[in-house]
Amino acid sequence: MYKHLYIKNYHNFYWAIFIAFFFNFIYSYNQNEFTKGLWIKSEHLRSEQSIKEVISDAYRSGYKIIFLQIDVHNDYHYNPLIYKDNSKNSFDPLNTSLYWANLYDLEIHVWINAYKIWSSTWPPPENHIFYKLQKNYKSWFATDINGHSDYNFEFVSNSNNFSGIFLSPLNPDVNIYIENIIEKLLFDYKGKIHGIHLDYFRYKDSMYGYNIEGRKQFYDKFNVDPIYLNKNITNDNIEMTDSIHIIKEYWLNHKVSQIDSLIYGLGKLISNFNEVKSKDIKLSVAVKPEIYEAKLRWNQNWDNWINNDYLDFVVLMNYYNDTESFSNNLWSIYKHFYNTKNINKIFVGINTIEKNLDKSKLKNVKIIKEQVQNAKDFSYPGVIIFSSEYYNFNPTLYLEIFSEKDK
Repeated sequence: MYKHLYIKNYHNFYWAIFIAFFFNFIYSYNQNEFTKGLWIKSEHLRSEQSIKEVISDAYRSGYKIIFLQIDVHNDYHYNPLIYKDNSKNSFDPLNTSLYWANLYDLEIHVWINAYKIWSSTWPPPENHIFYKLQKNYKSWFATDINGHSDYNFEFVSNSNNFSGIFLSPLNPDVNIYIENIIEKLLFDYKGKIHGIHLDYFRYKDSMYGYNIEGRKQFYDKFNVDPIYLNKNITNDNIEMTDSIHIIKEYWLNHKVSQIDSLIYGLGKLISNFNEVKSKDIKLSVAVKPEIYEAKLRWNQNWDNWINNDYLDFVVLMNYYNDTESFSNNLWSIYKHFYNTKNINKIFVGINTIEKNLDKSKLKNVKIIKEQVQNAKDFSYPGVIIFSSEYYNFNPTLYLEIFSEKDK
């Protein structure tokens, strides 16, 4: 839970801190409505009937914002690099969802997997962007420190530790590709959507980021191939002295800067669109919950994005299954942003589903309810529930995890 207030010799000191925070919480409640949103996965958007049902469920449950997952890497409606196949069904899940959301007066934020283009261990469908990129744009794919690239991944059903097929932020053409998708969405669905929500807006993991284009950029600037920085080998340009730590820092900053520049550019794109069209479309990103791990492992510099107004808000994927870890992380972030007063730009993502092997079940409802209350207690502006899959287990869960005054 919170940092426990052990009131012993310092009874008065800690009690004063507790009272200060208590009134700060109460003040925050009076100033802002607690927002409740729901992630809806693309698997619930297969037909008009399934869309109608999940949107109406969200409305009856009291959610105001829907983060709607759209497969932009597999559908010509959203991807300028995919050509329309007139022989196939032209059903548009987003357009249908927007129709029903408008009837229920719900906000739709289009949820996009950015750098991750495929999630399953089986091969993508034949029209998927993976095949076009694999054939013509091999340098776009994520590459690990051993030179293994996602473009030649062998799909087998029993792949262990498979985390998806990723593109590399280090290739400038990849960032242009993502920007073009978002620009298409803004113009093709103008006046209908309320936000763009980016998921997997990061590197695949710490051992990735060795795309050939990125390595060349860094070598041209520092005369060092970054592949040597994290191996117990050297080349003629590196002496294993204290300077290696400086070069490693440059490499980390170089990786981070590629994502930073894209989020900054997307913020400008949406801001300019809003000015021209008199709209208020929001930009948000789903982020890893621990600030420093997000920077070092995933190269998500999200506290900087918030403090520099690169986006409107982030959604913290605080998916701990126990309340103590969940609350400790909220406390850590609260302290980090306390002086900047930017806590109002951080929504808390709460997971309702537990997965064991290939089976899913509903998380303990008592824990979900405690975590929702924790987010309120720490003055966060709202929670986003992951995901609509919980309707398969408990269609009335909303009634159990939110207090009566929140509904």
